[in-house]
Amino acid sequence: MQIVITIEKNGQAMRWEYTYGIKGQKGFDRATRFVALAPAKGEITMQWKYQEKQSYKASGLDQFAETAFGTFSGTYLDKDQRLAYHGIFDLEPTSFTYKWLTTADGKNYRMYGLIKLTREGAPGLKSN
Repeated sequence: MQIVITIEKNGQAMRWEYTYGIKGQKGFDRATRFVALAPAKGEITMQWKYQEKQSYKASGLDQFAETAFGTFSGTYLDKDQRLAYHGIFDLEPTSFTYKWLTTADGKNYRMYGLIKLTREGAPGLKSN
């Protein structure tokens, strides 16, 4: 999997372009997720291309919005499923890590997704 992250000019929005697999091979796919940050509102809006927007109550946005690096998180309540989803995102110059947690009671969280990616060409990496 590869993600290309483009930070928009205003510093308040990003585009995450995912590529799964290799073009021409089975399982190849692309997807785009739009991420808008509203530090003053304490809110993150995420939207997969062609799907509905989801608003997350956020923390850590002020510092991230200033530097475009660091950790921020957001929680989304899915009322239909009676679940809360919590994402923790860490974007650094050489890496991008994010973790998804879910809870039905607001106390006991379980992790259901963890992605750790290293920037191509980052120091210490060898290219083939």
